[in-house]
Amino acid sequence: MASREKVTSLSDSSSDEESFSHKNYKPPLKKQKTQYYNNVDNTSSRNDVNYSELSERNTVIVSPSKSNSDGGYAFNAASSSQDSESSEDEPVMPSVHREFIKPKSTAAPVINQKATAMMAKMGWSKGTGLGKNSQGMTQPIEVSKQRGKRGLGLQIKGLEAEDVEWDTSRETVEVEEIVSWLPSDPIPAPNLSELKNWVIEGPKKLTIDDETTFCAADVLQKVLQCKSIFDVLEEEELRKARSRSNPFETIRGAFFLNRAAMKMANLDAVFDFMFTDPRNEDGSPFLAANEPLYFADVCAGPGGFSEYVLWRKKWEAKGFGFTLKKSNDFKLEDFHAAPCECFEPHYGAGGVDGDGDVYSPKNISEFKRFVISQTGKGVHFMMADGGFSVEGQENLQEILSKRLYLCQFLVALSIVRPGGHFVCKLFDLFTPFSAGLIYLMLRSFKHISIHKPNTSRPANSERYIICKWKRHDTQDVETYLYEINRRLEQLGSSNTDITDIVPLELMTCHEHFYNYLVESNNALGMRQVINLAKIAAFCKDVTLREDRQFELRKQSLDFWKIPDKARMAPFRMTPAEKSKDLLPNNSCVLDQKATAMDISVFREAVKSVYDWRCVVIGLEKDNPMQTFYLGLGRNNVFRWDATKCRWHKLIEHVELARDTLIYGELIQELRGEGRSQKRSLALHVIDAVFLGGVDVSQFHMKERSEKIRQYCKALNKASRTDLVTVRAKENFTLEDVNQIFHRLIPRIIKNSGCQERLVFCLEDDEQRAYLPSGLLLYKATKDPWMLALSKSSGRQYWYHVMKRTSMYDCPLDSIANSIDCHSSRIAWWWKNGLQGPQQSSFDQVTKDDFISMIHSMVGK
Repeated sequence: MASREKVTSLSDSSSDEESFSHKNYKPPLKKQKTQYYNNVDNTSSRNDVNYSELSERNTVIVSPSKSNSDGGYAFNAASSSQDSESSEDEPVMPSVHREFIKPKSTAAPVINQKATAMMAKMGWSKGTGLGKNSQGMTQPIEVSKQRGKRGLGLQIKGLEAEDVEWDTSRETVEVEEIVSWLPSDPIPAPNLSELKNWVIEGPKKLTIDDETTFCAADVLQKVLQCKSIFDVLEEEELRKARSRSNPFETIRGAFFLNRAAMKMANLDAVFDFMFTDPRNEDGSPFLAANEPLYFADVCAGPGGFSEYVLWRKKWEAKGFGFTLKKSNDFKLEDFHAAPCECFEPHYGAGGVDGDGDVYSPKNISEFKRFVISQTGKGVHFMMADGGFSVEGQENLQEILSKRLYLCQFLVALSIVRPGGHFVCKLFDLFTPFSAGLIYLMLRSFKHISIHKPNTSRPANSERYIICKWKRHDTQDVETYLYEINRRLEQLGSSNTDITDIVPLELMTCHEHFYNYLVESNNALGMRQVINLAKIAAFCKDVTLREDRQFELRKQSLDFWKIPDKARMAPFRMTPAEKSKDLLPNNSCVLDQKATAMDISVFREAVKSVYDWRCVVIGLEKDNPMQTFYLGLGRNNVFRWDATKCRWHKLIEHVELARDTLIYGELIQELRGEGRSQKRSLALHVIDAVFLGGVDVSQFHMKERSEKIRQYCKALNKASRTDLVTVRAKENFTLEDVNQIFHRLIPRIIKNSGCQERLVFCLEDDEQRAYLPSGLLLYKATKDPWMLALSKSSGRQYWYHVMKRTSMYDCPLDSIANSIDCHSSRIAWWWKNGLQGPQQSSFDQVTKDDFISMIHSMVGK
C-alpha cells in the first residue's frame, strides 16, 4: 500500500514538563521507511518472537520483519530527550539483564618481586599479613562504592556487580526511523447498541504482573523488575547516567520551549509531515485554499507541541488549547519561536475561567462546542501529551492512567473533523482496557501506528499512537466513550471499576490487530529493558560517555528540517526601528494621504475599471485612527500619527503577531438595533505589508486580502471578550460596486434620536454592521499595464500600453504591490451616509454619478 508517511516523533515521558499533572512547509525528498502489516502474511503469536535474538543484538531499531522468517512489523526503537527532570518510569537495570553487558577484564595484577623478596627476609610469608602476629590485611583496599548521597551500606540489586561494562557494539541507532501502520478493516464502525454490550465492570485491579494477554510473560516480568527499583536510586545519579547514555539526549528542546516541541518535530518529520502538511488519501491537500490549519493541543501545558506547529506554519495555523490551569497551564509568554497570538487556550465549562480538567464530562462537551463553533467542521488534527507523576507506583502507571487515555481519545473523536489526524502519548498497553481503546481507534480511523520516536527517552515506557484519516461514522464510538467516562466518574474511588470496554475474544480473534499490539509491546518492552541495562552500566561507571551524541544531533535536526540554533528571546526594537526595518526604502509611504475623488480625478485616474478594487471605510476624513498599525507581539501594538510623525502605543487591547505592519481603521461595530443595540471596537485591516514576519506586499491585492483574512482568523479569540476583534476588510472589484450599495440597509441607531442611518452589513455576520463614510479605491494593476475585457472571448486580458501587446496570463510586473496600491488610493467621501446632493458639482460625486461612470466603462 502506498504511503506518504514518514516516521515522526512527538513528546517524551511523563516527567516532561509538557505533560499536564492529572490529567508553506514541503516534506523532504527522501522517502521514509514505512511498513504496513496487511502486506505481510503474519501468523505468529506473541510466543513466536525470538527474544533471545533481540537481546543478543541489543538494537534500538527492533524489526521482527527483518529478523524473523515469518515476517511481521517493524517497530521503531529510537530514542532521545532533553529535560533535566527524571521520568517516573526510567529505572535502573536489574541484574537479571546481565546478558546485555560484557564483563570487565579480570587479569591478575602484576606483583613486584623485589618487594616480596625483601619482606620475606623480614619474616613475611605468602598469604599472611604484616605485623608481629601476621595480623595485617591480606587483600588490597577496595575502591569506594559509595555514590552521591547514597547510604554507605546501601546495596542496589543490579548495580552491585563489579563486571558491569556496556558493550556499544551491540547497539544500533538509526536517524531515519521505521514506521509500521495497521490499516483498519473496511467495515462500519460499531453502533451504540452493540457497544453498550461490550462494557464489563469488576473489582478494581491494583496489579499488572499477570497481564500477559497482549505481551510475552518474560517481557512483562523484566519490565516490571526494572520499574520496581526506580525509587531506590538517587535522582541526580540517575539523571546524569541517563543523560550520558542516551544517544539523542543533546537534542533537548533545540530553540523551543522544551523537549516536547522536538518530539512533535520528530514525529511530524517521521510521519511525512502529516500534521503540518495534511493530505487526503488521494494525496491532495486536506486544507481548503487560504484556510488556517486548525489544531488542538490537549493536556499539553506548557505548550511545546503547539510552539513547534506555530513555528512551522506561523499565522497559517490556529491552535486551541485544553489543559489544567495554574502550574500546568500554557506558558504563551515563553513562545519565543512562534506567534503565540494564534493560540487560544480554553478550559471547558466557564471558558477562560474554567479549570481545564479533561476528566470532567461538562468540560469535554463545552470544549467540543467551542471548537466546532470556531472551525465549522472541527480541527484538522489533535495532539495529546497527558501524564502525571506515579512516583512509587511505577508498575501501576498504566492502570492509573486508564481514564486519562480514555478522555484524550474521547476529545479527539469529539473535535477532529472527518479525514483528520490524532496523536497521543501513551505508556504501557498491557491491560484489556488499554487494548480496547486502541481497538476502538482502529475502528475510528483508517490507519493507526504505535511508535516510539528517537526523542522519547529509550529507557521509559512512553510511546505514541498515531491515528490517520478519521472516519465519518464515529459518532457512536464517541458517545460510548463519553458514557464510560461518566460511569468512571460515578464509581469514583470505590472498589468497582470498568475492566473491559471491548470483548477480549473480539480483540484476540482480530489477527492483524492482536499480533500488531503483541509485537509492539514485546519489541518496545525489550528495548526498554536493554536501555535500562545501559543506564545501569553508566551508573556504575561514571566515566562512560555516549560518543555519538553530537553527530546524531546534527543528523537528526537535518532530517527533521530544524535549524541548529540556540533558544533566545526575540530581539526587542523600538517601533521606529522596526518600521524602518520593515520599510527600509519606503518609510515615506506612512505619511501619504489619499487623493479626494471628484469627477475629473476619477476620469483622469481610472482608465479601466478592471484595474481597480475598493473597500467600504467607516471613519470620517482625516480621522487619525485610519492609519498604519505596527505589531511587536501580543498587545505591543502601535499606530502611526502622521501629524506628529511618530508611533503611539494603542490603549485599546489589540493583539497582533510580531513583525506585523498593516493599514487599517479602528471603528465601532454595531450589533442589533435601537435600544438593544450594542457597540464594540474592531480593527478593520484594509491592506498589509507584513503579516507576522511574512512579507505579503508583493502579492496581488486580491491575494493579499485573502492572506489578511486567514491571518485574522488565526488571530481572533472568541473566548477573550477583552480583546478587540481584528477583521479583514471585504474587498470588491470596481465593476461590482453595486454589491456594496445592495448591502447598505437602514437601521435605527441607538442614542441618535431614533433616527435611521444607512449601515453596511458584514459579510459573515449580518447582525453586525458599521456606519459607512465612503469608499477607498485602490489600483491593483501597475503601469504601464492595464486590465481589459475581450469582447470576443469574454475573458480579461492584460494590455501593455507602451508596447501595445496583450496576454491572457497575468504578467508578474503588472501586479501593484502594497506600497504602489497605497500611493494610488482615491477616497470617495460620503456625506450624511449617501444622503448628499443629487446634482454633481465640481468637487462632489453623487452615487448616481459614480454608478454612471462605472457602467460607461464596463465592457471597454
